[in-house]
Amino acid sequence: MRLLLLSEDPVAMDELEAKLQQQLPALRVIGKCYTWSEGIQAAQRLQPDVVLIDYEKQLIKPQALFQLRESCQYLLALTSPNNDKFLAVFDCHGDIDALLHFLSQH
Repeated sequence: MRLLLLSEDPVAMDELEAKLQQQLPALRVIGKCYTWSEGIQAAQRLQPDVVLIDYEKQLIKPQALFQLRESCQYLLALTSPNNDKFLAVFDCHGDIDALLHFLSQH
């Protein structure tokens, strides 16, 4: 599975990438982006299976989500309301373990 990471926090992105690759060795991170415009351009160019967004909930841009969704099979967002991580797959909420489970099944 080919994954594109999008986060405003380089340290958090590196930690997330390490955890994902440790838990799911078949997963391949094909790009890391730090801005919405970089993420949209990379998704259009790379056509990843999954775009994983790690942004504070209030910083998520709905229009960017629609543009990203056009270039991938799955669009997942990890958000951090009140410093509690939860997974938002549009209609599903969980945590990093839920993300790992989802990715291992697809």
